[in-house]
Amino acid sequence: MLAREGVVLDRAAPLLMTRWSASDPRGAEGLAGFVAVLIEQTRR
Repeated sequence: MLAREGVVLDRAAPLLMTRWSASDPRGAEGLAGFVAVLIEQTRR
C-alpha cells in the first residue's frame, strides 16, 4: 500500500519484528504511528 502511494521505506525490517493486533484499535493506532516514524526517518 505504501509503494502504491510512492512511499518506499529504507528500513522495513522493524515492522517484521513486531506484533500488532489490527483488530485492537490501540494496536492499529500503534502500528500506524510506528509506520509514520519509519516514513519520517526515510524522508530524512
